[in-house]
Amino acid sequence: MGASESKRGEGDGENKESGDTALAKESSSTSALAAGAIAGAAILALGASVVSLMAESSKPAEEEKTMKAPGRDTRILRRTFEEDPATYFRDLRSHSSMPSEEEKTMKAPGRDMRIPRRPFEEDPAAYFRDLRSDSSKPGEEEKTMKAPGRDMHILRAPFEEDPKTYFRDLRKK
Repeated sequence: MGASESKRGEGDGENKESGDTALAKESSSTSALAAGAIAGAAILALGASVVSLMAESSKPAEEEKTMKAPGRDTRILRRTFEEDPATYFRDLRSHSSMPSEEEKTMKAPGRDMRIPRRPFEEDPAAYFRDLRSDSSKPGEEEKTMKAPGRDMHILRAPFEEDPKTYFRDLRKK
């Protein structure tokens, strides 16, 4: 029995070795499979980043970053401005001396309306001279005010020209 036992033991040893070899082969194939999966994922990530970089470099100009243009009510490309702001401001000054399509306006002094800014700034005396000559003419829209001491409205111009007469007439009544 001893001999047969030893044969059995040797046979079990061979089976044990072949089981260990199979287990080692299986674990090495699992490791190889995992390594292959990691390598594949890395290649996919690399490919995706290359495609992404190529897509960014071929973006149309309308997708580039913009900013509000200093001194204007428009938008400009940020990259162009940041590369050379001096040229932008030089061009802005040279274009501002040109007559623009949209004339700047301002509130007219002494009136409830807007007037072109440039003629007023060039000769304000002419504006006020015209204002006085216009107000001395009878107009449809003469200013009124609440009459002092009465519950009514009167024309402002005659009262401002001679308030003494107004109060004298008020006492007579």
